[in-house]
Amino acid sequence: MIPIRQPLLSGRHLATAHRWASGLSESLGGFLSVYQLSSEQSSEYEPIIQLWCEPTEALTECQLETLRVLAGQPIAGHEENTIELLECNCPGVDGRCYVGSVPLWGIRFACVLPASLETNGRHVRSLALAHLKMVQSLEENQSSKMQGRAFVQQVTQDFEELTWLRGVSQQIGIADIRSSMLDVATSQLPMLRSVIRSELIALVPSDLIENPSEDSLSRITSVGTPPCEWEAIIEFVRRCSQRSPAPTLVFNVQTVANLFEPFPAIRNCILVRVEKQNRKFGYLVALNREMEFLGDSPEDFFSIDPNGLQFGTFEAGLLSVLATVLSGHATNGELFREQENLLTGVIRAVINAIDAKDAYTCGHSDRVASFAKAIAMQMGLEKEECERIYMSGLLHDVGKIGVPDSILGKPGKLTDEEFAAVKKHPEIGYQILKHLTPLQYVLPGVLHHHEAINGKGYPAGLVGEAIPLQGRILAVADAYDAMTSDRPYRKGMPSEKAEAILRSEAGVTWDEMAVQAILNCIAEGSVSPQSSVPAAIATLPPAIPSFPLANSISISG
Repeated sequence: MIPIRQPLLSGRHLATAHRWASGLSESLGGFLSVYQLSSEQSSEYEPIIQLWCEPTEALTECQLETLRVLAGQPIAGHEENTIELLECNCPGVDGRCYVGSVPLWGIRFACVLPASLETNGRHVRSLALAHLKMVQSLEENQSSKMQGRAFVQQVTQDFEELTWLRGVSQQIGIADIRSSMLDVATSQLPMLRSVIRSELIALVPSDLIENPSEDSLSRITSVGTPPCEWEAIIEFVRRCSQRSPAPTLVFNVQTVANLFEPFPAIRNCILVRVEKQNRKFGYLVALNREMEFLGDSPEDFFSIDPNGLQFGTFEAGLLSVLATVLSGHATNGELFREQENLLTGVIRAVINAIDAKDAYTCGHSDRVASFAKAIAMQMGLEKEECERIYMSGLLHDVGKIGVPDSILGKPGKLTDEEFAAVKKHPEIGYQILKHLTPLQYVLPGVLHHHEAINGKGYPAGLVGEAIPLQGRILAVADAYDAMTSDRPYRKGMPSEKAEAILRSEAGVTWDEMAVQAILNCIAEGSVSPQSSVPAAIATLPPAIPSFPLANSISISG
């Protein structure tokens, strides 16, 4: 049972015709050949299926040619669901010969039955017709199954599309504005690839297309298997981008074969520019639509979805949605960084102003910030909260800007009136910073870093856990640096003495957990007198602490 060729009859009809011919040949127990026109313009029939069943004698080339010619002669009858049959004479053939037509498929057939077989044309036609109805029934069942699968497949695709679009909308709302465009793409590309069923989907930076460099390939974000080397893919994308200025381009080998000739491994492509306000960030690229089988076995290869071999407007539209999200995220990120640079500049100016007022305590804010962050980390706080506490430490004494220089720089002991003026600096700092929305999180530490656990601190006289955690941690860090640092009126005390004072006042003046944390840090070496980074090279955490540190800035000038 060997199919010879498929000139016109192909795919599903060829498989059905082969099933019909196999069943009829086995039922008759003879030779069966199926013919079809060699082309739509030809009147010559050529064999597409030839089947032998033992003990049928082999036929010569001449006899096979005679059967082909006989099968091609006019045969009356053109009803689609019937079979016409003629008995004929084939010289030299020992057996009964019949030729017929199957109008349903536009084919002719010839069969040779052993002479010993008692049969006639009516019997042969009945068998042929019975097998035709049987394969038609099987075909209808198969068609119904495939339609059902196609429906399920479409519903699944629609569900995946809605799921992905919902995920994209959520991404817009929760995306970390400090995350890169590549990070956002990494979270979205896997699901999008599943929805559009591409072998590869990637975000390629625009400079890689326009001016590639040796390290450029490392900046590609992709999901799937590249059909060829990346260098070839980049060259293909470059050629595609040069074909049209349109932001979204779709290419299929069936429609623009010349574009794909140098790249035999690529057969489909979607190319979408990621851009906004004339700023080009990159390209979204999808390559090679995956084949979609609807059948059960290799015999059902004919059941490939004919639309599954090309990309269309549906897939291109989804890539365009993601391109819009990515370009918006990239643009917003740039705007945010500009605002953050402005804010960090303000912070730098404020800290410089504090240091300028009291040169003897220059670097105090930075040391307190470093000590406080170390305490917070030792207490197991989240990284984000540690960064918040660090920023609070940097700004905890900003209110000293409102304290007269004569008091801050006084070499001797302060009077009660002078000390009362100094005690106002937490509230002054609070009033200065409360209007800076991005810095709202530092206010508890700035206002309450001089509170005491026993309620004898200032400005509010809070007790115990009523004192915000930032305030309790900063109070310990501030006290340790104050005790171990030199002042105009005294030298700084040794760390061991400061540690003893902290222990004795734990639970009375200072929070016990914060005290134990700084003692652990001192023992580990992460905190020591004058151990913080000099103020001239201090690193500010982000103005909005839910994001990772982006910039290192000098706070000395």
